[in-house]
Amino acid sequence: MSNKIIAAQHIKTVFNSGSTIAVKYATKTEAWNRTYLDKKVQDDFGKAVEETEVPAGATVVVLA
Repeated sequence: MSNKIIAAQHIKTVFNSGSTIAVKYATKTEAWNRTYLDKKVQDDFGKAVEETEVPAGATVVVLA
């Protein structure tokens, strides 16, 4: 069963391997709503995206 992301909130834009990537977190899926995500979790996720290898052509990364 899939859990499609319906809405996401922008955290930041990062540069990784020569690409610009929008970092977001899911605020609504088919199964749940998220009203808040701690700032530290947002910052940690953004940093992780900056430091990890992202697939070529990726333009958006979403924490679900």
